[in-house]
Amino acid sequence: MDVEQRSSAISELVLPALRLDGISTMRLEELVWHRIMIPGNEVDIASQLYRANSLWPEDIEEAKIHASSTLDSLITSGHL
Repeated sequence: MDVEQRSSAISELVLPALRLDGISTMRLEELVWHRIMIPGNEVDIASQLYRANSLWPEDIEEAKIHASSTLDSLITSGHL
Protein backbone atom coordinates (compact mmCIF):
# COMPACT_ATOMS: atom_id res chain seq x y z
CA MET A 1 0.00 0.00 0.00
CA ASP A 2 1.21 3.48 -0.77
CA VAL A 3 0.63 6.44 1.55
CA GLU A 4 -2.65 7.46 -0.08
CA GLN A 5 -4.05 3.92 0.15
CA ARG A 6 -3.02 3.65 3.81
CA SER A 7 -4.62 7.00 4.57
CA SER A 8 -7.84 5.93 2.89
CA ALA A 9 -7.88 2.58 4.70
CA ILE A 10 -7.36 4.20 8.09
CA SER A 11 -10.09 6.75 7.37
CA GLU A 12 -12.53 3.97 6.51
CA LEU A 13 -11.65 2.09 9.71
CA VAL A 14 -12.18 5.19 11.85
CA LEU A 15 -15.39 6.39 10.18
CA PRO A 16 -17.78 4.40 12.44
CA ALA A 17 -16.18 5.95 15.53
CA LEU A 18 -17.08 9.43 14.25
CA ARG A 19 -20.74 8.54 14.68
CA LEU A 20 -20.32 7.87 18.41
CA ASP A 21 -21.31 10.58 20.87
CA GLY A 22 -18.59 9.73 23.40
CA ILE A 23 -15.56 11.01 21.50
CA SER A 24 -14.95 14.29 19.73
CA THR A 25 -13.62 14.47 16.21
CA MET A 26 -10.56 16.37 17.42
CA ARG A 27 -9.75 13.72 20.03
CA LEU A 28 -10.20 10.92 17.52
CA GLU A 29 -7.92 12.73 15.09
CA GLU A 30 -5.30 13.04 17.82
CA LEU A 31 -5.52 9.34 18.66
CA VAL A 32 -5.41 8.12 15.06
CA TRP A 33 -3.27 10.54 13.10
CA HIS A 34 -0.95 12.35 15.48
CA ARG A 35 0.57 9.48 17.45
CA ILE A 36 4.14 9.63 16.26
CA MET A 37 6.09 6.39 16.55
CA ILE A 38 9.86 6.22 16.70
CA PRO A 39 11.22 3.17 14.86
CA GLY A 40 12.14 0.45 17.34
CA ASN A 41 9.78 1.70 20.08
CA GLU A 42 6.45 0.11 20.89
CA VAL A 43 5.04 3.24 22.53
CA ASP A 44 4.23 6.51 20.75
CA ILE A 45 5.81 9.80 21.79
CA ALA A 46 2.63 11.23 23.34
CA SER A 47 2.25 8.19 25.61
CA GLN A 48 5.91 8.39 26.60
CA LEU A 49 5.50 12.07 27.53
CA TYR A 50 2.32 11.37 29.49
CA ARG A 51 4.05 8.60 31.44
CA ALA A 52 7.12 10.77 32.10
CA ASN A 53 4.88 13.57 33.36
CA SER A 54 2.84 11.29 35.63
CA LEU A 55 6.01 9.88 37.22
CA TRP A 56 7.57 13.32 37.84
CA PRO A 57 8.29 13.88 41.56
CA GLU A 58 6.84 16.89 43.41
CA ASP A 59 9.95 17.44 45.55
CA ILE A 60 12.44 19.82 43.87
CA GLU A 61 15.55 17.78 44.71
CA GLU A 62 13.94 14.51 43.62
CA ALA A 63 12.73 16.23 40.43
CA LYS A 64 16.29 17.33 39.58
CA ILE A 65 17.59 13.76 39.95
CA HIS A 66 14.61 12.41 38.01
CA ALA A 67 15.14 14.97 35.22
CA SER A 68 18.80 14.01 34.98
CA SER A 69 18.09 10.28 34.76
CA THR A 70 15.24 10.86 32.28
CA LEU A 71 17.49 12.94 30.04
CA ASP A 72 20.26 10.33 30.29
CA SER A 73 17.79 7.66 29.19
CA LEU A 74 16.56 9.83 26.33
CA ILE A 75 20.11 10.44 25.09
CA THR A 76 21.27 6.83 25.38
CA SER A 77 18.16 4.95 24.27
CA GLY A 78 16.15 7.47 22.26
CA HIS A 79 13.03 7.15 24.40
CA LEU A 80 11.84 8.24 27.82
